[in-house]
This record gives sequence, C-alpha cells and structure tokens, in this order.
Amino acid sequence: MFKHEKTFLYPVRVSGPDPTFAAMLIEQHGGPNGELSASTQYLNQAVGCKDPAVKDLLLDIGTEELSHLELVSEAIKLLLGDPTIDSINQAPTLELAGGGGAMYVNSSGHTWTADFVSSVGDVVANLHSDVAAELKAKAVYQRLYQRATDPGIRDLIDFLICREEAHAQLFMRALEKVQNQGTMQNLGDKLYSNQYLDLSTGVDNQSPSIWNMQPGSTPVAPPSH
Repeated sequence: MFKHEKTFLYPVRVSGPDPTFAAMLIEQHGGPNGELSASTQYLNQAVGCKDPAVKDLLLDIGTEELSHLELVSEAIKLLLGDPTIDSINQAPTLELAGGGGAMYVNSSGHTWTADFVSSVGDVVANLHSDVAAELKAKAVYQRLYQRATDPGIRDLIDFLICREEAHAQLFMRALEKVQNQGTMQNLGDKLYSNQYLDLSTGVDNQSPSIWNMQPGSTPVAPPSH
C-alpha cells in the first residue's frame, strides 16, 4: 500500500527561474540513471526477492526514490517559472510539450523506457546492479552540482548525492549478507573460473598476478583424469 504525504522529504527552494538548468536537471527525472529508473528498479526487484531483509530494504529505498522523483519534479517546475520567449528557447521540450512541468524524458528529450530497469531475478546480480545504479546517479548529480549556480538547487543536489551514497552503502551491506546465495554459490571453483587471459600485451603491459588469478594467453585444457 502506498500513501502520499504533501510534505516534501527535503525542502525545495530556488532563487529564480533558470530554464537552461531545468533542461539539464530533467536527466535525473526521466533519464537512465534518474529517480524514476531507480524507484521502478528497486520496487520491481522487491516483488520477487525471497530474502525478507533484502526485500524490505528494496521496498524502503524504492519508496524513498519516489520521494526523490517528487523533489526533482518540483525543482524543475520552479526553475522553469512562468513561460517566456526566452524560457521556451532554453527548454523547448519542457515548456511546449510539458506545459512548464517535468516530463519523463532525459536531457536530450528522449522518453523514459523500462529498458532502463535492471532486474534479472537473482538477488546477488540485482544488488550489484543497484550499487552501480546509485554510483552512476551520484556521478550525474555531481556533474549537475558543478554546473548549478542557484544556492537552493545546490543544496538539494547535495542532499540527493548524500542519499545516493547512503543507498550504495546499504546495498553493499546487503551483498555481504547474501554472499553465499544465488550466482555467488560455487563462484570461482573451476579451472576456467580462475584463469586470467592476458590478451592485451605490449608496452606498459601489467602483470596478471596483480589480479591473483592463473595467468595465460589462451584457455588451457583441463587436467586429464
């Protein structure tokens, strides 16, 4: 069951309209590493998760990501302000097609797609995807933070970066809990599972020994019995 509270998870304040930045921030609304993608991914994974603790974590974080989506949407609306000729030129998709509000598109105007959601039904593989999702979202937010000039927007993005970091750490802790489940079972217990193929050779070639695997240039035949 979901319910909506009208109080935002974090304050959203802007000093004034900035349609150009709104057109950049939309990346984290409907882009592949944005909040819609994250919330959909985690809630979808939770449905089939058989580990009660991990399932609860996915539901909690997936629900929080919906709150992040709301924050980004509100920030975009405030940054767009009242439509003007200049704002339409700076953010034509959001002003003309979106009517001055956020849309499920990325910063190039391409629509959101379920192809952005990673869920393979294996708790270990899913959690690795979730850690990656949080770190990729953090990377995009950091780039947005560097380009933001509005103090309120910088404060909001800083909060969202902190929450991405928190989620990444939680997913990594969850991975420790399920290290013997799913695709982690019997990992690396066979000959070819422990072989490093040293196929990129030449100047500045690094020793395969740093990866603590058996070196070789081609797969070796298994020992005869």
